[in-house]
Amino acid sequence: MNSRYLLIVLILVILTLSACEYLEMPETTDKPAAIIAGKCDLGVGFRFEECKATTEGLKISLSNGLAVNLDSVVFVINTTPSSEVVCNEALKIGSMSKGGIASSTVCSSVYLVGEKFDANVKVVYVKSMQTLDHTITGTISKRVE
Repeated sequence: MNSRYLLIVLILVILTLSACEYLEMPETTDKPAAIIAGKCDLGVGFRFEECKATTEGLKISLSNGLAVNLDSVVFVINTTPSSEVVCNEALKIGSMSKGGIASSTVCSSVYLVGEKFDANVKVVYVKSMQTLDHTITGTISKRVE
């Protein structure tokens, strides 16, 4: 019975603190530096070692975490309508060893610092000794640095 009362008191404390605005998140500023971090996500099997939107384009480094060699890898990026920059490109990486990393700059253009870079991405790959291609999808949401 005591644990129930403790739980009720804890819930009341949380509700009271949130009503007094002690638990609210700080407001973001309009400064681009405050929101540069963003995110670069890919599905299971690949990882972004680097993903940086710069004034010259998008710098990426992809890591093959599939534990198999790959005969063919293509990185495809398409910006979304909410993006302030435009980029629709396919980068042919070629073969990648298991654990290998491929680095490149895609969408080479002149972007302005602070512009929103939102894109859907996919990695299309073929495992060694196979012919069937596989696709992993992800998203990029960054601010140009």
